[in-house]
Amino acid sequence: MRLRFGVAALAAGLLLPACDDSGSGGPPGPMPDFQLQDVNPQSVSYNTAVSPRNYLTYVSAWFFGWAT
Repeated sequence: MRLRFGVAALAAGLLLPACDDSGSGGPPGPMPDFQLQDVNPQSVSYNTAVSPRNYLTYVSAWFFGWAT
């Protein structure tokens, strides 16, 4: 019982400061622009640099996968 209370108190002490949002001062700014090489051979823009700016008027989804 005492150990569970200690673990709960330690977890609360570590997690509660992470909930503080007083340091930001406002919403985050826009993300920086970036470009990636299109490696999809079926794509119209194959082997060219593409960026989110190319798709400002479209609904798009960006997936950054990780393969090992």
